[in-house]
Amino acid sequence: LEKPQNKPALLSLVDIVITFLVLLFVVAQTPPWMRFTIGFILAVRLFNMLAQVTHGCTHNSMFTSTTWNKRLGFLSSSLLGYKAQDFHLVHSDHHYYLNTPKDGDAMWSPPGYSTSAFLKDILLDLTGFQAFKRLTQYVNVSKTGEGKKSNLLERGINLFIHRGPTCIV
Repeated sequence: LEKPQNKPALLSLVDIVITFLVLLFVVAQTPPWMRFTIGFILAVRLFNMLAQVTHGCTHNSMFTSTTWNKRLGFLSSSLLGYKAQDFHLVHSDHHYYLNTPKDGDAMWSPPGYSTSAFLKDILLDLTGFQAFKRLTQYVNVSKTGEGKKSNLLERGINLFIHRGPTCIV
């Protein structure tokens, strides 16, 4: 893994600010049909950019400073509507359960996945239910008590013992 560098992180932040300002301009200065189309595309881009920053800060890979990673992770996750520490706990589960049925961040179908299950997942994606489920998994962690630090520490130790040091990112 490469060491974090401040310059690319700062460029990412500048990109986010520019995208936000363009979004404001589009909303204020364009006809309604264009406002919706371009505004939607820019809003999705902004959401994804903030999610990537939150993810990078969770791994302490945005800035060379852990303090700045925590601050920016807090800010970006707050703008997305959830707490950075909740995202961190859920994301740690993703690394622990990587590519298993319990992997909350699984992107691809497992081997033997039925066509009907695949079509159901596409329908859930298109209607926004998957996105809502993903967002609520970050929001509800502190309320349900899942992913407590001692539990995550135990998981990390088990991963290290069974899979080696490269599995903990």
